[in-house]
Amino acid sequence: MRSFLANLSWVAAANILVKPIWFVFITFVCIRFLGVGGYGQMTAALALLSIVDGSLMMGTTPHTIREVARDPDSASSFLASFLPSRALFSALATLIAVGIAVASGSENSPAIILAAGAYVMLRNLSEYCRALFTGRQLFKYEAGSTFVEKLSSVIGGSVFLLQSPTIASVFLGMSAGMLVVMTLNIWWLARIDIRLSSTNRSTAFVKKNLKIAFPLGLAAMFVLLLYRTDSIMLESMSGALEAGQYAIAFRITEACVMLPTLLTTVLLPKLSELHGSDRQVFRRASISALLVMGAIAVVVSSGIGWFAEPIVRLMDNSVDAEPAAALLQWLIWTFPFNSMNFVFVTIMTAHDEHRRIAWVLGSAAVLNITLNVILIPEHGAWGATAATLATQAVILVLFTWSWIRIAQQHAGQE
Repeated sequence: MRSFLANLSWVAAANILVKPIWFVFITFVCIRFLGVGGYGQMTAALALLSIVDGSLMMGTTPHTIREVARDPDSASSFLASFLPSRALFSALATLIAVGIAVASGSENSPAIILAAGAYVMLRNLSEYCRALFTGRQLFKYEAGSTFVEKLSSVIGGSVFLLQSPTIASVFLGMSAGMLVVMTLNIWWLARIDIRLSSTNRSTAFVKKNLKIAFPLGLAAMFVLLLYRTDSIMLESMSGALEAGQYAIAFRITEACVMLPTLLTTVLLPKLSELHGSDRQVFRRASISALLVMGAIAVVVSSGIGWFAEPIVRLMDNSVDAEPAAALLQWLIWTFPFNSMNFVFVTIMTAHDEHRRIAWVLGSAAVLNITLNVILIPEHGAWGATAATLATQAVILVLFTWSWIRIAQQHAGQE
């Protein structure tokens, strides 16, 4: 518990210091310079790139964390084998996203999608570097990487935005900031003897681990579909303005996800370690994490729902942004469901239950897209909000049912 709390404090400190600055930039600053409609376009472009790019990563991030936690000496092999391939797949994802944007008649130009692709690629590579810090439970490096990434992205994005207040400029500025943190990540990895060297690269190693990680890759793709399709479909079906109003409410709700993210970042390597050494402690820690995270999320949602109107007015007091307050009062209640679902994914990843995770999230992604197709044309942002709430509730029910089944099976074996 002492080491767990120490690790959590490193990650929490970095996020508390820098995430508010990032939130102010990605909401207040961008909305002010781009307008609500432009912000809707920016959010849709980022959502499209995140879905395509994340779908090609094949679940290698959580798989790497778990495997490095179990075998720290494998870290260099993972870095050398997977970092270059992720860069290539990210480049491919950008080209695919340009094609989708053109074919769907999106208001985002190819130049905007290419700029967003550069940022998402570098963010993706930085995330993988942090996965190695996390797997080795070296959270001071993970915290340092997070701090520098957000701060440099804010500085780069702000400088470019002041020079040219366009969506493409924002993405290019953030990309410039990401180059800084990537350089620092590679240097830090070398300091702890995790090296990006061709001698550590192995095709057989890649094939073996991709096969194991594939269900996690499916799960990651389904997660992206769950959280990002709303913005894309709204921008396409209802226009950039309504997408921007929904994006304001969604961005506030998404900011709260920092809490379960902090917990699960430290929880995954610890549970992965406990799974092979002490199943009883593993179960106790899992239940405690679910209960604590659920209780915190209910309190946070109550507070944000109560102050939704002043929060939105603080972000943007224009007439265009006013509908976001009512949307936020409902959308924020996805947070308790979402928080417990985060913990369930972490528990089941540590438990090697890849297929169950993919099954639950795949079913939920189909449900979410179906509800959006039905509800958005008639109800716009309210339809997207209802679809998100219903889907998150269904995910929690399915995960709870799956976890009970797993517990019963293990009880029978014991």
